Amino acid sequence: MSKTKPIELKRSRNVRLLYSLAIVFFGLMFTYSAVKGGLLNYDDERYIAGNELIENLNFKTIQKQFTSFFDGHYHPLSLLSLAIDGQIGGDTIRAHHTVNLLFHLANGVLVFLFLQRLTQRDMLSFGTALLFVVHPINVESYAWMTERKNVQYSFFFLLSMINYLKYSKTEEKKSLLLSYLWAVLSLLSKAQAVVLLPVFFVIDFLQNRDFKSPRTYLEKLPALLLFLSFLWLTSAAQEETWGELNNSNYTQVDKLFLASHSFSSYFVKTLIPIGYSAYYPYPNDHGLELNFLHYASILALPLFIFLLWRGFKSNSIQFFGLSFFLLNVVLLLKFLDVPFGNYQMADRYVYLASIGLLLFILDILLKKFPQFERINQNSLLGLAAIAFLFGFISKERIKVWNNSQALWTDVIQDYPSYGHAYNMRALGALASGDFKAAKRDFEFLMEIDPDFEESYLNLAILNYRSNRLSEAVRVIEKGIALFPENIQLLEAAYTIFNKSKDSNKAESAINTLIRLEPENSKRTLMKGQLLFEKGEKEKARELLSALPNLEEANLLLKEWDRLDRLDRIEQNPSLADLDSKFNQASELGKKGNYAEAQQLFDEILQLDPTNARAYLNRGSNYAFQRKFKEAVNDYLKGIELNPNEPIAYFLLATAYNDLGDKVNACINYKYAATKGVKVDPSLLRNCP
Repeated sequence: MSKTKPIELKRSRNVRLLYSLAIVFFGLMFTYSAVKGGLLNYDDERYIAGNELIENLNFKTIQKQFTSFFDGHYHPLSLLSLAIDGQIGGDTIRAHHTVNLLFHLANGVLVFLFLQRLTQRDMLSFGTALLFVVHPINVESYAWMTERKNVQYSFFFLLSMINYLKYSKTEEKKSLLLSYLWAVLSLLSKAQAVVLLPVFFVIDFLQNRDFKSPRTYLEKLPALLLFLSFLWLTSAAQEETWGELNNSNYTQVDKLFLASHSFSSYFVKTLIPIGYSAYYPYPNDHGLELNFLHYASILALPLFIFLLWRGFKSNSIQFFGLSFFLLNVVLLLKFLDVPFGNYQMADRYVYLASIGLLLFILDILLKKFPQFERINQNSLLGLAAIAFLFGFISKERIKVWNNSQALWTDVIQDYPSYGHAYNMRALGALASGDFKAAKRDFEFLMEIDPDFEESYLNLAILNYRSNRLSEAVRVIEKGIALFPENIQLLEAAYTIFNKSKDSNKAESAINTLIRLEPENSKRTLMKGQLLFEKGEKEKARELLSALPNLEEANLLLKEWDRLDRLDRIEQNPSLADLDSKFNQASELGKKGNYAEAQQLFDEILQLDPTNARAYLNRGSNYAFQRKFKEAVNDYLKGIELNPNEPIAYFLLATAYNDLGDKVNACINYKYAATKGVKVDPSLLRNCP
């Protein structure tokens, strides 16, 4: 007997290895093309391309991953794994796709290992795992880079289940601790892992554990506290990012029908591989109302409950399958607008849940045709036929997730009046350089949905960048007429009108922006630049001078002074030599040669009586000679010519102070301080 057991154990391991390799090999046949996918304009631009939390792998980044929320979620381990991908090689996008696929294939193996230990039935376990790997409903989860969290949390979720199953059979504490460890890693990948707790109880049921024993509940108390903590974290993350979660116009009764429709759709799409879409918008987002199917779908719920009850009473495997499906999908039915998003359902939501339904239906089939229960030629041929069907459909679905245009074309085929899909497809075409396709989609979108604000903005910008300025003007004017307070449209209008030399319309656009966002100083800068270019230079300077101390305003004012000086030099070339004279005068003044310096400043001002710098420097030259009245007069003249030089007010204040005029000194010290000049507090102490 002691000789037989190791041989059987070795054979059992070899058989498991063989099945696992078959799952991976068969899965790769149909899913490998997923690694060739690109960057999508569907969340990838936030999660992948524009995500600073995955750009580098260092302690500071890792610390931020674990101490902050991202996009309304707390899943630091998923962000960490994406950051690690970047260290694999030069092609980061391919690395993300490859790791996603590896997680998916590993999940298929884990499904087999779990079910084989749970049921001791090779055909049922192998068949369920194989169909899970090649099922078209699961393509979204591994072919879309952003869904790393889905395949990753599932990996740890399944490991936790395997260890908990071992604990339920042996009551070995090490297995329970490992189960909780994997649960933590799953939760850190995606909060959906909270459903592990009720799954543990379903496993207990299958193992005939004593539900009257307090131990069955007490052992799960740490898990309960853990899962509650992550529920709180998830709620806080969503509130921080999105605030009020209600993002649909439906009543709670309507949402009940929508949820039942999603539930029954998930059920049907898992069992029959048809009707998939990359995106499922709410009916009212593409011009429809709830229809007969939505209302009739409520009848699927009592039917499901009946099947669940029958499984509970007579067949524990079928009960487990249905329970597993229900537990993994119930929180994703969006009855309470969770998860956040302007869509009714998503194929990725049924990724783990599909395991339960596949197990349920295969068990029914094997009970009906017991000759296929054993692994033999006939059973493998039957399974292969189904797997090939699923696999070929998956291969086609993977193409949908290869690029943005293919993805949104798939959505348009299912929802031809859904404006958002045309807009996103056009943006995808724009990103790939296909301007004609983008223009065609934007124009069509404006026809089918005139109220889609973004289409006017995008088409106007496209025409602007394509040097079709008159077209850009026509589109932006139409957009503003329909949406006169759209900030983005007004910003684009300012740029387009400016380019087309229509300064009056550009000024009208910027005036509206200033009215809508009075605290936004950037708008005032834009208007100042416009006025300067129109020739209303004093008005432009006055506008910017009224701004609080703003570095950009000061830089702009200095640039305007430089441009004015260049204009004067162009009109009077003799002014070009003034810079050397100015520098020479300044050096003489520093050396104490005040008379010679003053003579040069006099010559400069005789040639250029509007040179504010020369007045200010000559004033300082007078001040060094203690000729404070003359200094005050020059400072005042310099300020009159250029009221936007903060240090001039400080110099004037100092000259007044030296004259004993404390009132004017205080006024100018205070004003200089408001303009950002550092004024010694002692100079302001006695000011009223």
